[in-house]
Amino acid sequence: RPLVDWDLILVMEPLTIGGALLGAFLNKLLPELFLTVMLVLLLSFTAYESLKKAVKMYKAESRKLREQGLKPDGSKESELTQINQQEKIVDKNQAGDELLKDMDLQEGESPGDME
Repeated sequence: RPLVDWDLILVMEPLTIGGALLGAFLNKLLPELFLTVMLVLLLSFTAYESLKKAVKMYKAESRKLREQGLKPDGSKESELTQINQQEKIVDKNQAGDELLKDMDLQEGESPGDME
């Protein structure tokens, strides 16, 4: 495969030359302030779109890393950290179960009885 895509050049180069000619013509015709404002708007729009795409890519990459068990910096969590996190989840579930057991009614009690 060649390093230069000549078909792409044949399509793009006439448009590039036309854009340069049109830009030079408009540069002579329009006031400097208008051109500056338009260039700032163009730069702002392209920067915003680039940032939006970068954030979207970052979120997708971070999600994939988490699914693989990796931290956002690409390093893997140690087994001790994973075990500790699993124990915390189990402890929370057990605490909730114990709380529900404490709340169960004793024999002979009705929901309205307050002693």
